[in-house]
Parts: sequence; C-alpha cells; structure tokens
Amino acid sequence: MHIGDTPDEAAFRAEARTWLGQHARLKSEGPGELGEHDLGGHIQKCRDWQRVLFDNGWAGITWPKQFGGRGASAIQSAIFAEEMASFDVSTGAFAVSIGMVGPTLIAHGTPEQQERHLAPILLGDEVWCQHEDTWTRHPPHHADHRSAALQRSVPERRSYPGR
Repeated sequence: MHIGDTPDEAAFRAEARTWLGQHARLKSEGPGELGEHDLGGHIQKCRDWQRVLFDNGWAGITWPKQFGGRGASAIQSAIFAEEMASFDVSTGAFAVSIGMVGPTLIAHGTPEQQERHLAPILLGDEVWCQHEDTWTRHPPHHADHRSAALQRSVPERRSYPGR
C-alpha cells in the first residue's frame, strides 16, 4: 500500500526515477540481463551496477557522506529501492556488505578498518557474507566461478564465558 510521499520524498522519487531511467533498462517479461542461472555472471552484473551507483553518488544511500555515502534518510533509501525494483538491475550480492558490515564499521570500526574496507564495499570490490555468528570477506576474484561463490564457511570453535 502506498500512502503517499511528502513533497520532499516525491522530489527524491522523481530524481531517482529519472536517474535510473538514464542508467538502467526497465524490467521486461522473460529473463533479464542478470543471468539468473549463472551465479558468477549474476555477481559480476551486481558488481558492475554497484560501480555505476558509486560513480553517480547512489551507493550507500544512508551512509554518511564522509564515508562515501549519500547521507540520506532510511525513507529515501526505501524509495530508491522501490524505484530500482522496476529496473533490470540488482545489488543483492552486496546486501550484507552495505546493509550490515559497512554500518557496523562506521559505528564501531577503527579508523584503519574504515579506511581499509568502506570504499571497497561501496565500490563492489568486496563481498561480505554472514555465516552463523561470523562475517566472511570475499575478494573480487571469488565471484569468478560458481564453486567459489558457493563456498562453505566453517566457524572456529569458540569458548564463551557463561555458556
């Protein structure tokens, strides 16, 4: 249910829709360009699109500007995602990287960690995955073939006080 945008939200939606229309093609019936049956190809298409977003100021919409983001609100991020859903593009391979790892590093990372990881995350050069209670970073070459993209991570055995 769409209950309507505020005037500022409507202006942001129009800007996003216009930009997307200039940089992506609308979804059509049938298979799209993402290569649904080719995982490595899908990840590369996500990476290519992520770079377009970054180069045009649309990557990390809610991330602060000083960390490479747009500094926009969560509502604006949701509006952009809603508009992007009409186009044959995806950033799904970066959901954990941009939605979880980046914000955690912004809030709790050392300056060295922020310097090392935030730009590569926004550029699509690093893919992070969540495995149970750990995060795993996969450099770009890991997405070059299906078996690497489907790696299994085995967490280390850990002893926790009180457990």
